[in-house]
Amino acid sequence: MKLNVTILEDEATHAAQLKQLLEKWGKQNNISTSIRHYFNDKDFSEKEYDEDELFLLTLN
Repeated sequence: MKLNVTILEDEATHAAQLKQLLEKWGKQNNISTSIRHYFNDKDFSEKEYDEDELFLLTLN
């Protein structure tokens, strides 16, 4: 099983903490993770997002 995560976060330390927690959880539960972090990405920032709280998860 693989967990795909996209983090939309303007504070790099918060994104790093979330990534670390998700990777640790994945290892403990034998689930591989693919984590992307978007921070003012030109290809993605057409629509602004609120605060630091949005992240997207998909499980395959």
